[in-house]
Amino acid sequence: MSQQHAVVAPAPGTGDGTDVSGPADGLVVEGLTKRFKEFTLGPVSLRVPSGSVMGFVGRNGAGKTTTVRLLLGMVAADAGTVRVLDRDARAEETTVEQDLGVVFDDVPLVESWKVRDVGVAVGRLYTRWDSGTYRGLLDRFDLPTGRKVKHLSRGMRLKLMLAVALAHDARVLVLDEPTSGLDPLARRELAGVLREHAAGGGSVLFSTHITSDLEQAADHVTVIDAGQIFYTGTTAALLDSYVLATGPGQPPDRLRSHAVGLDTDPRGFSCLLPAEHADLLPAGTVTARPSPDDVVVRVAQDRRVP
Repeated sequence: MSQQHAVVAPAPGTGDGTDVSGPADGLVVEGLTKRFKEFTLGPVSLRVPSGSVMGFVGRNGAGKTTTVRLLLGMVAADAGTVRVLDRDARAEETTVEQDLGVVFDDVPLVESWKVRDVGVAVGRLYTRWDSGTYRGLLDRFDLPTGRKVKHLSRGMRLKLMLAVALAHDARVLVLDEPTSGLDPLARRELAGVLREHAAGGGSVLFSTHITSDLEQAADHVTVIDAGQIFYTGTTAALLDSYVLATGPGQPPDRLRSHAVGLDTDPRGFSCLLPAEHADLLPAGTVTARPSPDDVVVRVAQDRRVP
């Protein structure tokens, strides 16, 4: 994607005049970079304010899971910093772990444990573990306490990991593709839990390639493609910043340099266009407010890396 397409919200402390007083941001990632043989991730910078849910979206292979593993310290970064509640995630790892709740597609629990025993085993790791809260969450999520982890469904495993995260009062939740394989009802229930956590002052970052999840849960969004951040900020600002344009004939040259994901055929053209350049559209063009899916698809289609 060409650099002129990038729309990145300023990070705190950049001298943009933004008032950054108040509660510390839940998660701040700055300049996170990792170079592989055939792929370079970053630099990735994003900010998840306290009291917000951020969707981290992009096509499969865009770099979402790699970013999550880097910011959690599971993979060593070549450069960059991660702060959780204004604490350095590497320098204060032990303290930071108490405030992080992590949910992966693969549940890192002993398969032979029963649900009721998970709390006993895992609770020893956290200073703020609350057994009563854990039991209440098992009831709320309708989890069978006598069933072994290996016999839980995909949705039940997700709920179990959420129960563990919330029972130790994690202020920052990080979820990697949590809705993959879930039915619509389970995705709606998850969205409700995430919104509730944010309403209580917590922060959530969840990666997904299912953009409809954003409409249910996320008030902030980061779009990544080919290892590069296309946008990070509020969902509303992203959708207000672009128009989805469909017009007759071929687009004028002055439009092509600003268009994202330009499609042309003998009947006309369509593209995502920064709203500030809408005056370049020829007569007869129809515009509409894009959906998150429109943005992700057009950005992936564009494939132009600065």
